[in-house]
Amino acid sequence: MGVASLKFDSKLKEIKDKPKEKFLPDEVKGRCIAVGPDRELVVGCKDGTVKILSENLKPKYSKKLSKKEISHIKFSPDGTMLAIGAHDCTIYFFAWDDGSMKLRFRGKKHSSYIKHLDFSRDGNFLHSTCGAYELLFWDTNTGKQVTSGATATRDEEWHTWNVTLGWPVQGIFEQYMDGTDVNAVDRSNATYDKGMKLLASGDDRGKVRILEYPCLVKNSQSVAGRGHSSHVTNVVFTKDDGYVLSTGGEDQTILQWKLNT
Repeated sequence: MGVASLKFDSKLKEIKDKPKEKFLPDEVKGRCIAVGPDRELVVGCKDGTVKILSENLKPKYSKKLSKKEISHIKFSPDGTMLAIGAHDCTIYFFAWDDGSMKLRFRGKKHSSYIKHLDFSRDGNFLHSTCGAYELLFWDTNTGKQVTSGATATRDEEWHTWNVTLGWPVQGIFEQYMDGTDVNAVDRSNATYDKGMKLLASGDDRGKVRILEYPCLVKNSQSVAGRGHSSHVTNVVFTKDDGYVLSTGGEDQTILQWKLNT
């Protein structure tokens, strides 16, 4: 597979470099990515544009969705819905059909930029966090907020877990940390001893940590890896849970961590 390029506009024409401009336009700066059911790549850009590339990285779609950057993209478990969070405090719910997307709802209850999203295992609910440390819940069939979501979904099984707030991830915060210090978490796919899964976290102290999931006590015991010279912006398990990938902020690096379980 080649290297993906986001240098195409809404007409799928190549965006030419301008020799006198030192920096690339925000339209070609990818901020987040999701892989579709047919291996399409859906990329959110810094200027609020969403772009789709085919499995062989050919441009398929480009449209400016928001006036501010796209921060998180997530497919529903069955691949029929796409949720896109942006820095305009909005979650966009799309129907997804064979590589095409149709807007269904806009969720506008957050008071700050959207950080993370997760669908429930059956796809009927979504929870989200934002820069104001709100954890909100949504009915994906109507696009409406479930105001009693913490109670209504307390027994819900979540397809993924990327939000940094919630009952199962209370222990990710070390001593003297607040809500700004942990930037990302990701739950393993496999289950290990005593029914536990694993949780990877990346924080402002430059550490990648592995904890048990759920972790309920603040400053829960963990195994920490140090390799980044700056804050860790994201972490993700590979599909087989053999590795964790992490991205750094100022160091602009991608590190690969091997798990020995």
